[in-house]
Amino acid sequence: MWVGLVMWLIATLGYITISRILVPGFPFLIILGFGLLWTPLISYVNARMVGLTGQTVSFPFLQQAVYIASGYKKVDIWFAPIPMNDLGTTAQRFREMELAKTRFTSIYKAELLMFPIILLASFLFWQFFWHTSQIPSAQYPFINRFWPLEANLRSIWLTANQSGEHNFLLKALKPWVIVGGSAATLVLYGLCLAVGIPLLMFYGIIGGMQGNINGALPMFLGAMLGRHYFAKRFGPGRWTMYAPVLLAGFSCGVGLTGMAGIALALIAKSINYLPF
Repeated sequence: MWVGLVMWLIATLGYITISRILVPGFPFLIILGFGLLWTPLISYVNARMVGLTGQTVSFPFLQQAVYIASGYKKVDIWFAPIPMNDLGTTAQRFREMELAKTRFTSIYKAELLMFPIILLASFLFWQFFWHTSQIPSAQYPFINRFWPLEANLRSIWLTANQSGEHNFLLKALKPWVIVGGSAATLVLYGLCLAVGIPLLMFYGIIGGMQGNINGALPMFLGAMLGRHYFAKRFGPGRWTMYAPVLLAGFSCGVGLTGMAGIALALIAKSINYLPF
């Protein structure tokens, strides 16, 4: 246990030192509090939450609120590596390793092997993308469509600690939208209780509102097939054992298919603009 704590402390102190060097004007006590108080506290809580309930807890926009309340006005704080981490789910990974009889030293060796490979391959791919065509351009349709949107959303937070007309966050906040959304949610919650609809359906509706149709529709169809066909065909007990294995195989197949498609697309785009 003490070896793991020492390794975590060294890594956290490294982040604190780098953050102090990069943003020397930001209050140092806040950086220390995030690294040495908040991170171990939320990590301990969520490690127990995952073990007991399978869920985690979080405080939305806590980091942004602290930045705004600190009085620091420069934009560099939004890019600093502040050591505000939630390591609670790592306990779940360690438990999975124990159940799979995987040694910790094997994980260390795998990470040490992957790091130089990923670092070298990343630079090679970045250079390839950058020299294939201008960015943004018609060569990259996703960037043309979504970069302006992502830039606007990102600028809302990057200017949140500014004052006056430079603060996009204050311009983006619409009180009537917040109040209307809260009232509609409470009404929907009350209707679910009055009609006797399970609360899981209520949370599913709320979560589905921010999802994409390309992910929600296949998930719904898969759930219907699993409940009304496969569970009856194989039995509920056996189907619950088959489903995780099927999911793992499907995920691996999608990953391999995606990598093959990306490779073919890169080859096609790299030779598309050659003069011969």
